[in-house]
Amino acid sequence: MAKETELMTEDKYVVLQAMVVHPDYQRQGIGAELIQWGVDRADKEKLSCWCHASPAGYQPYFKAGFLEQGSNEYDLGIFGKYTFWYMVRRHDSA
Repeated sequence: MAKETELMTEDKYVVLQAMVVHPDYQRQGIGAELIQWGVDRADKEKLSCWCHASPAGYQPYFKAGFLEQGSNEYDLGIFGKYTFWYMVRRHDSA
């Protein structure tokens, strides 16, 4: 939350987070459509967007205009390392 507070200086902004598509329906553009829905709503309200992107979510967010602002890596022991990225899409860049 500290990184979000540091980067998102606007009073109001949209948070797109924890969007998941059932495995049977992945790779069909549904995740990209969910992200686009959020971006469209934010654009309509002239709001910037914030997200924590997972490894699977990085590219769809990037394609929607989000830019990486940093990352965190966690060592999950036997499960390996997990990285998520802080990403922002400013309304004035739409």
